[in-house]
Order: sequence, then C-alpha cells, then structure tokens
Amino acid sequence: MGHNGRRDLRVFMGLAGLGLVGAAWSAETMLPAGAAARICLAHFLAGQVREAAAVCRPLAEKENDPAAHFVMGTLYEGGAAVPRSYEKALHHYTLAAEAGRPEAQYNLGLLYQRGLGVTPDAEVAQIWYRRSAEQGFAPAMHNLASLLSPAAAREWYRRAALAGYTPAMNNLAQLLSRRTPPHGDPTAADLAEATSWWRRGAEKGDTESAFWYGVALLDGRGVTSDPTGALHWLNKAAERGSSDAHLILGRIYRAGYGTVAKDGQKSLEHLRKAAEMGSTVAMYDLGLQLLADDKQDEALSWLQRAGAGGFPPARVLIEKLRGSRTKP
Repeated sequence: MGHNGRRDLRVFMGLAGLGLVGAAWSAETMLPAGAAARICLAHFLAGQVREAAAVCRPLAEKENDPAAHFVMGTLYEGGAAVPRSYEKALHHYTLAAEAGRPEAQYNLGLLYQRGLGVTPDAEVAQIWYRRSAEQGFAPAMHNLASLLSPAAAREWYRRAALAGYTPAMNNLAQLLSRRTPPHGDPTAADLAEATSWWRRGAEKGDTESAFWYGVALLDGRGVTSDPTGALHWLNKAAERGSSDAHLILGRIYRAGYGTVAKDGQKSLEHLRKAAEMGSTVAMYDLGLQLLADDKQDEALSWLQRAGAGGFPPARVLIEKLRGSRTKP
C-alpha cells in the first residue's frame, strides 16, 4: 500500500488552531533521514510554529531540504510565525513538490486550483494532484476526482475512500446514487454500494455521510427502510451542524413517519435551528408551522427572510397574506 495506507493520518489544519489549509500525511512519510529535518518536522507536528520556522528556514534555504520547504510553504500559507505570503508558499511548495513530496504536491495543487499566489489554473492543479495521488496520497486522490469526468472520478474517489478518506466516501456515494454518464440510472448494486459508503463515512464521523445515510434509511433506497435508524443518523448529522438534517427532522416530527410519532415542539425546534443556520427552505417551513399555530407576526418575519433569501414560494405566500389582511 502507499504511505496513506497507514491509519495515522494527521491534518495540519487545526493542529495548532491556525486554520491552515495544510495536508494530511503519515508520521512515517514526514520523517526523513536527516537529524535537522527530523527536528524541523517534530516542531511542526507539535504545532510549535516559531521553533519550526527557526529550524526549517535555514534548512530550506541553505540545504534545499524538501521536507523543510514543505513546512515553510505551510507556514507562509497560513501566516504562522512568518508574514502570510501565498507567493512564498508557492515557491517552497514547488521546490518540495518537484523533489517528490506528495503532501507538497497536494498543497501546490490547492494553490493553483484556488488561485492563491498564482493565476488559477485547474489543469496545472490536476497535474500536481495526480502526481500526489499516484503516490497514494488520499486527499490528492479526492481533489483529483473533483476535477475529472464522473466516470474517471469514480475510480479516484473509490481509491481515496478505500484509503480511509471520509470526504471521498460521501462523494463516491453521491456519484453512485445519481444518474451520471455514461453509467445512466443507478442500479440496485450502485445504490447498495452508495449506502454502504455513507454508512462507513457516518461511522467515521463525516457529517454529510451521516445525513445521507439517514435519508437513505428513511427512504429505503439501497437499504431496508428503518425510520428509527434514520432518526439516529439524522440527529448525529444535526448535532454536527447540518442544517439539512435539522430541516428533515423538523418535517419528520411535524407529520410523523413510520415508528416516529408527531411532535410539534421538536419540529419547531429543528426548523428554527435550520432557519437560524440560513436555510431558506427551513425559514419557509417554519413560517408555515407558525401560521398553523396562529403566530402570524413571527411567521411573517420568517417568510420575509426566506423571500429575501431568494425562496420564491415565500414571496408568493407573503403577497397572499398581505392581500388577505387588506380585504374588508
């Protein structure tokens, strides 16, 4: 297996609370032979960015060490211990990427894809993602897939998913569950595989996977219908911040579904949370439920927000309500 076959994946984003784009890697890959490079990376992995910069900068500038270039690229990209400079990040990533560092190739692809420090160029981004992916680097497999046709994307999403990269599990499942050329409508086997990937992603903590697995269990698409199981996973997704999950839960509790009983209070709570998170559909649904509860002022407020957010049915309903209020 490639280096990403190990389960010791780390993500520098949030490692020291820095919010850097960063890459994932295995500890094995990030430990080159040189003692100085080991010290450089040890500081970096511990989130000790000032110490990392002090050791890695001369190592990169004087010895052209690829790992040190990667660290300095990441620090410049995030503005950690050094002034933020996407141009300098690009310089260091390029040197590390040309030396074959897969995590640097991945980050370089990100800069080209997003146009940070360089003119956006999806073709160049794809080249670097592919070089990294071919070394077994799962995040690069995932990003490469996002730039390819659906047919080619399936292969790379599947490889990234098999390597344990959870975002790829959801995206592979999305492709499998939809009509995509040249595959046409999804087969029963496609739907079953999609649901399997959503389940695996959900069990690994992926919010989107938890949401879609809950929906699959609700609809019985690719799996036996299980309203109780659906409720479990939709609640997991909602707890992780999914406004779509709150919306679906609000609708389930409003009408009841299978073994799930109606619960007006829970319905309102979930719809309100989804609406507060910016879902215009939830704002509209919340407005309808508040109208049914004879809370017209609050209902109108939410409907107006939904209309202002670009949800046409809310605008139509607002006009009807205003018309009914002006009639003698």
